[in-house]
Amino acid sequence: MKQNSSVSIESPLPRQIGKLFEEHGSEYVFLNHRPCRSAEESSATRAAAGGKPDVGAKALLCKLQLSTCEEFVVFALPGPARLSSKAIRIALPQLKGLRFATAAELLEITGVVPGALPPFGAPIFPKVDRLIVDEALLDAHMVGFNAGLLTCSIVVSSDQFITVARPNVVCRISK
Repeated sequence: MKQNSSVSIESPLPRQIGKLFEEHGSEYVFLNHRPCRSAEESSATRAAAGGKPDVGAKALLCKLQLSTCEEFVVFALPGPARLSSKAIRIALPQLKGLRFATAAELLEITGVVPGALPPFGAPIFPKVDRLIVDEALLDAHMVGFNAGLLTCSIVVSSDQFITVARPNVVCRISK
């Protein structure tokens, strides 16, 4: 692991994510930066803090209503992209409804505030039923994302991210 000199990884969530990358022998970088709520803003801030150029990965917690149940899912996609309901319905034919989680649900399920959600399901977030990653993230050499805090990011190769995050599905989910 590399980190810029001002990074504090005393917070449990960045430490937990870093440990997961280390268990897989993945190289990653922690970066400390000013608070950022959007993937685009975070990517520019990471570059200014000395990080490698990356595609900012945004993570969205959504509640899905399926034919047989309801579940919380994290969708991970490139920062500038938008979720495509049509693409999601193709990927999840049993889908009956979808909505974004409220800030209260996000806090309850993941312990983070809006804008800080890292793109993980279990084991980082045991209450998240699935992680669905947009295949467009695989086009990027490096991905960066907030590590559970608005002031701390992780940058890692997209291949290592996929290996460690172990998404349930990788498909097109964005416009």
